[in-house]
Amino acid sequence: MAQKVLLDLSDEKLPEFLHFEILLRLNTKELIKNCTLVSKKWNSILAQTQFWIQKCEYDGHNEALPPVHLRQLPFNYKKICLKNPFGRNLIQAYPNQLKNPRNACRCEQIHGSCSDKDFGGDPRWIYQQKQRFSHEIPPFFLGHEHFDKDFDFNLIDSCLATSNCWSSKEIMIDLLKEGFDEFVLDQLRPTITISEYVAHRADCGAIYHMEAYLLTKNKKLFQNLPPEMVTRFETRKTFAQWESQKWVKIEHCFKKYPIGVRYILFKSDGKDLQWWVGHYGSKMAKPSVVVHYEFNNMPDELKTDAEKSENPCSGTMDVEDRDGNAETSKNKKEEGEQEEAEEQEEDFDDADNGIDLPHNLWNDAPPEPISLQQSRRVFRGNHRRRGNGFRTLRNLIGRNPP
Repeated sequence: MAQKVLLDLSDEKLPEFLHFEILLRLNTKELIKNCTLVSKKWNSILAQTQFWIQKCEYDGHNEALPPVHLRQLPFNYKKICLKNPFGRNLIQAYPNQLKNPRNACRCEQIHGSCSDKDFGGDPRWIYQQKQRFSHEIPPFFLGHEHFDKDFDFNLIDSCLATSNCWSSKEIMIDLLKEGFDEFVLDQLRPTITISEYVAHRADCGAIYHMEAYLLTKNKKLFQNLPPEMVTRFETRKTFAQWESQKWVKIEHCFKKYPIGVRYILFKSDGKDLQWWVGHYGSKMAKPSVVVHYEFNNMPDELKTDAEKSENPCSGTMDVEDRDGNAETSKNKKEEGEQEEAEEQEEDFDDADNGIDLPHNLWNDAPPEPISLQQSRRVFRGNHRRRGNGFRTLRNLIGRNPP
């Protein structure tokens, strides 16, 4: 029979690795709340970055940790271990099954409306005209002959179906409460992905509308941003009557956004296009907001390391394909030199003829992803500039005929 050994944790001669191993086996919340007050030894161990990295690995949360080449950045690993903010859905999913799914599916018919318990999921959702939604478990569709050939029956277990009037819901996510530091949001600016699955019944046309906003600490919209900075996304999806039934994933990634993002506002609504009584409109499922370990403002000294970690076999491929790649790069270099020489000749001819062409008249750079209103303003501005350029050319040709 094994003997029990009692350790005196107040003994200064006790090796530190024993304290370390004891703390690894405790609950994360207890470590933060109580264990820092036990002794100076425990407090010093809990202040070490390496301890929280090993704690995440011990608990099996390796996906919560940043890639190895990024761990030299000043992340708050204690908060990462507790909140697990990266790589997970910041919206609590709808439950796959309720205690009484049969009554939950018909709750509008029985009670006249749905309560939060009937819907389940994230309590932060705000529903406009909640009686216009129906929680379907499983989703209701027509017969198999109306399904798309690639329809995945195991993808969605439950959904919210809309009615013949606009059915709207929205959720506000506080990024600081979810475990993100201001350093990460402002200096590194990780990619933020917003998505939701949407479908319809084949016998009734439907429409779906999504909006997403990145907001300031005062929950306000950003103003006077350059065109490349995007803090708003809006899209619509229309399903025609008798169109094949399938789940469509509506998704958008925010990558270029300004300093100061603290909240995410996610809205979605839908309705049917036949004005039928009941819930025959668009179906919504698996709303998702995920922040990734993909940084769009990473320090220059880490970019090379990131590229090496993403392509660990680049050196081997270079040796194997050395001749072909060398020939390709040589051809590209010759083509680039030839294009540059042609551009210089064109500029020289224009200067001799005394023609001052407007900047970027013929070769506009491809626009960055911007909102619909911004794109309209950019299009109108480019249209005016092109018109002014053509008028300038006509005037110069009229004054100096060939």
